[in-house]
Amino acid sequence: MTKAKRITINEKPLSRKDTIKLAQSEGILNERYSDILTEKYDGKIITLRQAYTLPGERVLYIRDVDGKYDGKGDIFTKEYFEKFVNHLERMQQDIENGRNSNIAHWHFYSSNKSNLIEKIPSLLTELYDRLECDGKMLDLTTASLDDLSEKINKFERQVVLTTLYDNLVAYIGEVIKKNSKNASIWILDKNFEYPSISTSYKGISFNPINVVWEELTSMDDANFRKAYGKELRQVGNRLGSEKFFNGIN
Repeated sequence: MTKAKRITINEKPLSRKDTIKLAQSEGILNERYSDILTEKYDGKIITLRQAYTLPGERVLYIRDVDGKYDGKGDIFTKEYFEKFVNHLERMQQDIENGRNSNIAHWHFYSSNKSNLIEKIPSLLTELYDRLECDGKMLDLTTASLDDLSEKINKFERQVVLTTLYDNLVAYIGEVIKKNSKNASIWILDKNFEYPSISTSYKGISFNPINVVWEELTSMDDANFRKAYGKELRQVGNRLGSEKFFNGIN
């Protein structure tokens, strides 16, 4: 079994005494981090969490200042912790604003919405320009999804969400069309007005939005090939069930 990668600099949590000593001697309270991480309900603090910036691009994180963790702390790299806090902040904002489903999330960030399908050629061209590549590198093969992931991971996640969401949906959808034997054409859902790729069964379609949404709302680096494979398996299983219950070989 592969040993899980440790994300903390320290091998085990610091004692309460050592945590306090480190915070007082080297730390500067990071109010933004602490506010985002502290759990509140109806204006009252439920779990007080604090983060202190330390020399050497490090962060001391106290998960529960006065609670069951007894004020014990962990040390993270600033790069990792900034990524963690930004991810948590986006999650909180999405929940508060009703963007906690794939379609609602895409609909909020999409510039094209129900017009996306007719703009696919220009969205792909724009994607190539923004990523400084061309159709030879991003050639709509499943392998190209690795190159796509690598390039997207060089951007800040919020930048991708606000400027490249539709472009990625268009590209993933075209990859599905080209490489899945079950894929047919782009269609627009009549009820919620989102684009998808139809199959031979009414009501079953590939959802490129779901592929993009899963990766852009994850804290980890985007892995579009992995998410693409998951989407194909899910749709394939649904199609298999339909064929079984309808007695189709």
